[in-house]
Amino acid sequence: MQYVTRRVGNYDVHIFPQNNTKYLAMQLIYVIDFNKYNKTVSNLLCRYLELLRKTEVVQKFKEFIDEFYLICLDRVQDGNLEIDFNIIWDKKANFKDIINFSKDMITLHMENNKLDEAKFEKAKNCLISSLNINLELDKKREDSLIEFLFPNSILTESLFKTEAELKDFLEEIKEEDLIKMYYNIFQKSFVGAVFVGDIGDDELLCLEKTFVFPSVKEYTKNITEIFIESSEPNYITVVKNEKPCKAYMTVVFSCPTDSLYDKALFLIVSELLGVNESVEAIYIDWLNAMFVSVVVPNGDEFSAKKIIDDAFNNLTSETVIKSGLKKLQSNTEKEIEKIKKFPILLLMKAVKEVYNQNMVYKERDDLISFIKCDEIKNALKKLKSKKVHYYEE
Repeated sequence: MQYVTRRVGNYDVHIFPQNNTKYLAMQLIYVIDFNKYNKTVSNLLCRYLELLRKTEVVQKFKEFIDEFYLICLDRVQDGNLEIDFNIIWDKKANFKDIINFSKDMITLHMENNKLDEAKFEKAKNCLISSLNINLELDKKREDSLIEFLFPNSILTESLFKTEAELKDFLEEIKEEDLIKMYYNIFQKSFVGAVFVGDIGDDELLCLEKTFVFPSVKEYTKNITEIFIESSEPNYITVVKNEKPCKAYMTVVFSCPTDSLYDKALFLIVSELLGVNESVEAIYIDWLNAMFVSVVVPNGDEFSAKKIIDDAFNNLTSETVIKSGLKKLQSNTEKEIEKIKKFPILLLMKAVKEVYNQNMVYKERDDLISFIKCDEIKNALKKLKSKKVHYYEE
């Protein structure tokens, strides 16, 4: 995706021209220091703003608004917490009206310097409900694996482990804390804007007049590299239960490469491995690593390893590879069509490109069409197992 950068007031707007979509999409990006307090209050603020939306305003623009939301993301880089404000709308809508609507949606709308008390409390309850949903999910195996793979990293930091802990923390948060966080984010922590669609000087001038920020934070974001250890496999790290009903095994393979072609190969390998219903394989290109996992009833370490071995052995069959490649190439074409229909995906790709996240998209997808069976077999030979994690519940 090619883009141009234009100066608007004291900040940059990165514009990705798109003639083949009927939507326009914008993301405003804010960055604050990461800590337990900031993350919680910023989440609370986002919930509050969502609840505060004026129904009549939303209804007025319902015809043109495709997606509109605030989200506090868990993307933490070098002690920073990123908060994104996104809006997507139909091109036929009036640009100035949409921009004014956007500003209205991120305004606190205070009366006598007071928040809406009922919505403030409801926002807290929303956070508690979200925590409960997460606690109800089976997080033990996932947390155990992440701690094993990335010890002492931000990925393993759980802010709240119980509902009571979160409730106590929220009790300490007052109206003035939320108001202070609002001005910290929307007045002092703006980074820049990414815009997908065709806009001209008039639209940029409108953007400049509507979204004015006293200070702009210099911010070049790169995915923090997490290296998979190059030593021999730590085989096996085991978390055991006395009477297991299920066993989970994850093998981490390193895929050391800077080649886009190799990345496409490893992506295909992960997809082909995942054809086996009992195997989940995920290739993460910015880690240069592949995670291959299985679930086995009645906890059996030997059976878990055999399922993974069989899945790899299956890929020595040219028939299996050709069949899998045909499906994958067809799915890739469908994914490209999906991106055209769902502009939020297009916006996310644009943002990642601007802020140097080491992701590959269309270029890698284009390469998939040219991959041959023998290259898949060679890619398998390059995989090195580095860590093995086994968990029983």
